[in-house]
Amino acid sequence: MIGIEISGLQALIKYSQKLKKEYFSSFKKAGMIGVRDIQQHFRNSQGEDNKWKALEYRSGKPLQITGALQQSIAEAVHSDNTVEIGTNLKYARVHNFGATIKPVKKEYLTFKIGDSYRKCKQVVIPQREFMWISEDADDKITAVLTDSWEKL
Repeated sequence: MIGIEISGLQALIKYSQKLKKEYFSSFKKAGMIGVRDIQQHFRNSQGEDNKWKALEYRSGKPLQITGALQQSIAEAVHSDNTVEIGTNLKYARVHNFGATIKPVKKEYLTFKIGDSYRKCKQVVIPQREFMWISEDADDKITAVLTDSWEKL
């Protein structure tokens, strides 16, 4: 039989596994930095370019009554060497970009504020941008990924 012998496959497989583990770890760290940064925007009531508009009908900070939106921010590392940061809550888009809500099946929107109910033809939700990365967090993410590359 004519053939060739390839040696070192085990070392190559181990190195490949190390690369995969290192990439996952660095992308996970980068994602966590991004999540913490976005959650800080809630605590500061701060968009990328401006402070969030105050609540008109109730006290407290905008988007802070239950904290559900802030706590829903998460990261996911994908096999194509990317990390995604976001939320799966349906109403997140409305708050991040702003919207005008109008009734679909009835003449008025009815909602409770405190102990009383209000009826409106429409409600304007102001933009309260929370999905952005600060320059400081961007620098930290860059440092984590650069450090990861240098280790390899």
